[in-house]
Amino acid sequence: MARNWLEELVSEFYRFQNYLVMTDVDYQVGKTRERSVRGHSDIDVVAIKSGQIILIECKSYWTQKTGTAFKKLKEQFRSSEKQFQKKFPFFKGRVKRILVTSGKPAKFSSTMQGRTH
Repeated sequence: MARNWLEELVSEFYRFQNYLVMTDVDYQVGKTRERSVRGHSDIDVVAIKSGQIILIECKSYWTQKTGTAFKKLKEQFRSSEKQFQKKFPFFKGRVKRILVTSGKPAKFSSTMQGRTH
């Protein structure tokens, strides 16, 4: 079951299009330069259909600086793709990565403050 409204909305969107949908697919995360301890992470939504695997990260808020956030997101997608293929080797297909957010990156929000339209 999805953990927030955005994950639920994305899950239902793909189910409506006849995708096999999994939510909160857990995987272990090893130590890295940025991470000194091992832990767990998850893929928010995985949608599978006709040889296509879509890994979806849902952010119902976006508060980090844009450069840092995208760097972390890129690493998270790389890690989650490897872990997904390791956990589910029988799913074969082209992998697509999608970020869904309900907010704007902080960089864009700060530049828009004070402007009127």
